[in-house]
Amino acid sequence: MKRVISLCLFTLLLSCVSTSKVIDDPNFFGNFNPINPDEKYSLKAETPWHGDAVFYHIWVKAFSDSNGDGIGDIRGIIQKLDYLNDGDPSTSNDLGVTGIWLSPIFECDFKGDNMHGYDTVDYYKINEKFGTEADVIELLSEAHKRGIRVIFDYVVNHTSSKHPWFLDSKNGGEKRDWYIWKKNPSKEDTKTKKWQRAWGGGNWTNVWHRHADWYYYGAFWSGMPDLNLKNRDTREEMANVLVYWLNKGFDGVRIDAVRYISEDGPDAAADRPDTHVFFKKMRGDIFEKYNAAGYAKMMVGEAWTDKDKILPYYGNGTDELHMCFDFPMAYTIRDTVKSGERSAAKVENLNNYFEYIENTLPKGAVNAPFLTNHDEVASRPFTDYGGNIDKCILAAGLAILAHGSPFIYNGNELGMADGKAKGDMRHRTRIELEKIESLLADKDSILNWHKYFIKLKKSYSALRTGGYKRVPSDDGKTLAFLRYNDSETMLIVAGFNKETKSVSLDFSGIDVPKGEVTLLLGKTAGKNLSLTDENLSKFTVGDIEPASMQVYIFGVGERIR
Repeated sequence: MKRVISLCLFTLLLSCVSTSKVIDDPNFFGNFNPINPDEKYSLKAETPWHGDAVFYHIWVKAFSDSNGDGIGDIRGIIQKLDYLNDGDPSTSNDLGVTGIWLSPIFECDFKGDNMHGYDTVDYYKINEKFGTEADVIELLSEAHKRGIRVIFDYVVNHTSSKHPWFLDSKNGGEKRDWYIWKKNPSKEDTKTKKWQRAWGGGNWTNVWHRHADWYYYGAFWSGMPDLNLKNRDTREEMANVLVYWLNKGFDGVRIDAVRYISEDGPDAAADRPDTHVFFKKMRGDIFEKYNAAGYAKMMVGEAWTDKDKILPYYGNGTDELHMCFDFPMAYTIRDTVKSGERSAAKVENLNNYFEYIENTLPKGAVNAPFLTNHDEVASRPFTDYGGNIDKCILAAGLAILAHGSPFIYNGNELGMADGKAKGDMRHRTRIELEKIESLLADKDSILNWHKYFIKLKKSYSALRTGGYKRVPSDDGKTLAFLRYNDSETMLIVAGFNKETKSVSLDFSGIDVPKGEVTLLLGKTAGKNLSLTDENLSKFTVGDIEPASMQVYIFGVGERIR
């Protein structure tokens, strides 16, 4: 009898241990639910749309409260859609975004002040604090009427420890293998390789959490155990979750913690080969089928790491994630705006990074620039730049007009500061929507400058999908670059100076059209310029105001500001 029990335990142990062998499963997601988009609430797209989008990131709990309970909700978002985009191109009071990313909206465990929603307990139920599934369907319908696409936060790496799946798993039920269990994970440590946090630091006790005589893996904390995505049944159900909501009409997903969905042992818990297999299969088996049905949808991944580790998540440009958040760009813009007037090297770094994106991303990949979000990436710009609105505007312009489809975190366009709460909660305080009216009345407000940048991005294809080429400046501390395609050539000039100054640019050796150069956007009165053979190496642009941006088009265009 003891021998039988020992054999059973040994078999169970083997079934729960992750291995380094790459998953090779032709039926990767099992028999997941059919792809059948609801034609009433889904927005058609015969071709990919995400490369032309400008997204607005809504922290639902903080955004707009429709019922006065102090918590933002889905109906509150519906009420503010006309602020984001009223669907009428002849009006000018809306922000003009074309996409929304909703923070987690599903039923979660923790409902206190820091209700973040990444501790899911039911993927098929809307958080009761936010509303109902009917509210979500109405949001999709109303957003789509205005030309706004909506993506949701897809938390595939982990669940709450209160999720029924985990309760079954920890009690030895049929979902035991849906999570990752080991008997003695500390014994796997060696002198050179140790269990630690997936992003580095700590030790095995930070990621392995005890229950009875076993330990389960949770990369973030004990309350959010990692799903075992090496198990086909787990993958099938997570595919069902994804397809359920995409069929309902969502236009895509932001995928949380993409780096950590597979673990292969000590010092091998991030950026694993199986992770890339997972997203390639998801792209091919699910998203490409929506595209074939005429409802193109997309994935944007949170790969919070350096540029060289982000790049593989694009695959060949068309077979893995559609987009990735550009954390290195966020940091580089921040550093340059904060100290660019003192350091030509900072400006050079930003130019180098923009060139890296232009030259390195595979064809078909779309970058996702942003400045801040709900996490500890950085303080809100207003706080980070000491209340200097000009620097906030400059940073916003650099991110919005950069290579890719930008994401704007709610409240940044209003010049909000960090809240008084500690940690990342300071980024999730109530959005000060009451400021909108007064900001709209000031043509040089941070809100209106966001509108100007977005209008430019939407009006000129070169700013969305065009190439990038640096233009040398005479002082080395002014950032100048071209965005161009076959029909448009745009010049962006960003000054990090403290005092107004004149700047000359050198177009020698750069293939650029001669003739009229029209100022589209700038704080100064400015004037249209002309590029000739005589001034090619010393092309003087209008006075550069402190911490400001000017945007020109080679040829004729309509001035926005």
